[in-house]
Amino acid sequence: MHRPEKEHYTTNFSWDRTLWEMALTMDTRIQKDSKLYPKRLLLFHEIFIGHTPNILYDVTVPIQGCNVWNINTGAAYLG
Repeated sequence: MHRPEKEHYTTNFSWDRTLWEMALTMDTRIQKDSKLYPKRLLLFHEIFIGHTPNILYDVTVPIQGCNVWNINTGAAYLG
């Protein structure tokens, strides 16, 4: 919530998927200057994540939710 270096548990870096889940389900009608827009999405211009294969969403290319990019294309499973 307050930048990655403030995380209490370093395991959150690879196991916490709440940022990605939020970005995927975000209402795109909410403007970035709205008080309703999640502050954690405003910390960085773009956020690149992995560790959650996009094949779980029937996608084999990087996908974007808000300013968060999931670049895990499932190569460990599909080559």
